[in-house]
Amino acid sequence: MARALLKQYLVASLESDEPNPEEVEEVEEESGVESLEYATLEVEEAGEEVEEVMQDIEDLEEVEEGLEAIVADLEASLEQGGLDPVAAVFATHAISAYTARLGVESADLIPSVESFGGDTTRTVSTESAMDKVKDTIKKIWATIKAAMEKAAKAIADFFAKIFGGVKKLEARSKALKAKIAEVKKAGGKAGDIKVPNAATLAVGDKVDVKSITDGLTALNDTVKAVAGGYTDEVTKATESMPGLVAAWMGASEEEAPAKKEAVDKAYDSALASLEKVSGEVVSGNKTIAVKEGKVSLEAAEGKGFTGDASMTALSTAEMESVLKAVDELVDYMGKRKAAIDKLSKARQEVIKKLDAEFKKEPKHPGKDVNAVMKGAQKEVSAITSSVAGHAFSVARSALALVEVSANSYKAEDDKKEGEEKPAEGDDK
Repeated sequence: MARALLKQYLVASLESDEPNPEEVEEVEEESGVESLEYATLEVEEAGEEVEEVMQDIEDLEEVEEGLEAIVADLEASLEQGGLDPVAAVFATHAISAYTARLGVESADLIPSVESFGGDTTRTVSTESAMDKVKDTIKKIWATIKAAMEKAAKAIADFFAKIFGGVKKLEARSKALKAKIAEVKKAGGKAGDIKVPNAATLAVGDKVDVKSITDGLTALNDTVKAVAGGYTDEVTKATESMPGLVAAWMGASEEEAPAKKEAVDKAYDSALASLEKVSGEVVSGNKTIAVKEGKVSLEAAEGKGFTGDASMTALSTAEMESVLKAVDELVDYMGKRKAAIDKLSKARQEVIKKLDAEFKKEPKHPGKDVNAVMKGAQKEVSAITSSVAGHAFSVARSALALVEVSANSYKAEDDKKEGEEKPAEGDDK
């Protein structure tokens, strides 16, 4: 899938994928009582699209970095007259390893090995290869830009689905509170249940009441950190990026390194804001990981649910506790809609502004232009969709657990049903 999309980016123009919030409302009207289930499917599909595009960006960046290293080697070889035939073979294999991922033949970038046989042809052939690889890198950057535009739109569409789904989660929670009130009134005893979507609610190898509630508490902390301070910091840094890049472009050769550092460190405070939740295990054995300037939601190391999903149904007090945690989670996500929308719009607008900046000629030699481009266009907003999508799935599973628990209760009258009744006239 990723390779097919990479080729698509390279040969086709970017199509518009603007989110349509009205579509969410139409789905709600058409799907009736099953609206939450339908919303869950839409959120999952939108989340998968974001993941696919982000993987494509990562693949493109890996190819770009690899080709940059090859260019550096080619430049260094020119000091000794260029590649010899043996070195040309290794260079061809190295280039092929990266270009094959784009569906491009290495022969299109580097001359045949025979071309590196003479002193003059070695130099000419090495320069030719270097220029063609540089041209390919430029095309890759254009492709990365297109992919980032697509990612920004995919994330915006994802959140349109999420915020439509939040309303349905709230409605389901309200209905379950009424169900719990009925259970309290009827009395009775809890039955044994199978925890629905146990792996989504588990922490470690457990799905007991404590692990479920602890996981929800930790998830609430993570959502507040990511959708709260982190989102605000990323928005601020994103909006400042065109100015930082313009400062680098207009700097003297002596000033350029400091201006580049300002670009590289623009998102540091945002990443630092996640330190308090980094490594904390939330429902579904997920955790925030911050590595080498990147943040992601990953499977917690050494954690995973492989146990028994059977348990005694939650008590009414426990059901209310789970609903309280879900309500807190859903309520906060809803309140952050404006902030998340602001970040989505900022990402889309800044990508266009940066494109205009990088079309200008820097006042200094500009040897770090690709590094600055990479730092300026760093994708740091996708973690918001990853966490929100996981939180939505956990909330949905927690509501299903409450529903299954409530349905397991049997009133005393129901339990006596089927018992033999005394015949009319018998002594009582």
